[in-house]
Amino acid sequence: MRDRVLLTITWIILLITFAGACRSMAAVSADMKEMDSRIEEDQKRILHIRDTYYPDVYLETIPMKEQEEESTEVSVPLFTLPEDEIDLMARVVHAEAGNQSMEGKRLVADVILNRVDDPRFPGNVYEVLTADGQFMTVENGAIYRYTPDITDYGAVIAELQLRSNSEVLYFSSKRYIRKPVLKEGGHYFSK
Repeated sequence: MRDRVLLTITWIILLITFAGACRSMAAVSADMKEMDSRIEEDQKRILHIRDTYYPDVYLETIPMKEQEEESTEVSVPLFTLPEDEIDLMARVVHAEAGNQSMEGKRLVADVILNRVDDPRFPGNVYEVLTADGQFMTVENGAIYRYTPDITDYGAVIAELQLRSNSEVLYFSSKRYIRKPVLKEGGHYFSK
């Protein structure tokens, strides 16, 4: 009789354990479906932001060396930077042109990148931005008082992929500093 009671209790424990495992698997399955749904929503939101704010931004396509009879193309950014330099540029774009149009923000990013390319200036973003007397928002710490938004990062990334103006080296909110190139919003851009 005792063995029969123990066997019955064992079966009951096994059934309860199995039922719990089934419920756990159902919960995991539901969690996975919810996660998939969230990922899909995030992807749609990212594509919407890209299409709304950056419809004209495309990576340059550079053909690779032919391999036998086939040609393969790879999209690569024209100019790559470490994440911390992209963040620093976005902070400067926000501090210098946060109230300007996307074109104005892109032109400020162009000034930075064009200086990196120009032999008269330091050859990297950090040194260009921290050079004495060049970017007041860096010198006075304004770049750390505000958080750049998606349009500031978008302007930097867009210019890393396809430079919209390779001439501009200077800008001011009061007047042209050197040879005039264009006026955009509240800034005068010079070369």
